[in-house]
Amino acid sequence: MFKLLRVDNRLVHGQVAFSIVSAYKIKKIIVANTKYATTPMLKMTLQIGKPSGVKMDIFKLEDAINYINTTTDNLEETLVVTIDPKDAEKLVLDTKYTGDVCLGGVVNGEGKKFVHSQVFLSQAEIDSIKKMVEAGANVYAQDVPSNKSLSAKDIIESY
Repeated sequence: MFKLLRVDNRLVHGQVAFSIVSAYKIKKIIVANTKYATTPMLKMTLQIGKPSGVKMDIFKLEDAINYINTTTDNLEETLVVTIDPKDAEKLVLDTKYTGDVCLGGVVNGEGKKFVHSQVFLSQAEIDSIKKMVEAGANVYAQDVPSNKSLSAKDIIESY
């Protein structure tokens, strides 16, 4: 199974390219987002931000799930990145992933509350977190590995 699932509205950027890749010794990034996978210009922007020496695949969400479930490739040094907690929930449930789910950047919007650092959540996203935890995933909020994290329990309670 893959090493880490990160929820980050910016997908691949400086924090991911340097802090996450280094701290987790990542060799491959899987971007699971239909919009980016089907828009050539957006796809190109992700390729520009990719750290050198790290492979990257950009899949539609369903294709990422299918790849993870059927590949014979070793994914132990792989980071999966998606934009929002609902997509992360689908990844967790459909791949039976029980590892770490890091909420690194969830954009603010209508009906959302500040939870931690760069993470703003709606009630629907809190419900997604609860489902991931019930499925066995370790969900927490943390922008970079060197900073303090906030557990799913604390996220839910603070909401």
